[in-house]
Amino acid sequence: EMTSVTGVQTCALPIYYVSSVAFSPVDGQTIVSSSDDRAIKVWDATTLSLKAEKANTHRDYVAAVAFSPDGRRIASGSHDRGIKVWDAATMSLHAERANAHGHYVTSVAFSPDGKTIASGSWDETIRVWDSATLCLQAEQPNAHNENVTSVAYSPDGRTIVSCSDDMTIKTWDITSGSCLSTLTGHTDMVTGVCFDPTGKTIVSCSLDKTIRFR
Repeated sequence: EMTSVTGVQTCALPIYYVSSVAFSPVDGQTIVSSSDDRAIKVWDATTLSLKAEKANTHRDYVAAVAFSPDGRRIASGSHDRGIKVWDAATMSLHAERANAHGHYVTSVAFSPDGKTIASGSWDETIRVWDSATLCLQAEQPNAHNENVTSVAYSPDGRTIVSCSDDMTIKTWDITSGSCLSTLTGHTDMVTGVCFDPTGKTIVSCSLDKTIRFR
């Protein structure tokens, strides 16, 4: 659409948001990104030249992407409620699960051994999937009182940490599914969470404009 402002021709272009980025854990030389344009792209981390891309990967906004530990696969989660697994080199589809959740998928994370994928959703649940088949392995219904915004594995793969719009952070035992701890302190939605490489510290960020270490 062309418009004229004080005699100057301007063009209204579509604006897309980059929703998620992740480094390949193998050598740190590759980055994957996702966007609300529904594309997933793989980049050279040094030059940011495009190595591979896939358009229209989902039917809606791609909210999250993650590399497998060996760097060969990419998991994606979308507002179409689906989860997919892709070949990182060719972007060919390995597995998909439509309606993996009852609402937007907001976060995906591979386990350290690459065998499972954890996902979080606006349906307030956390689910664990077989990474090869995307068959459901475990779930935690009503994990939070509001939207789950981020999930991550501990380095030893025994624990999942999650955060939510309910302003809390929770840790979960993978084997039993029990809640190990509930952390509070943020005064607004918690938007991201992860373990440090030692597994002893949890880092979180929030719309309250703070980053916290626990």
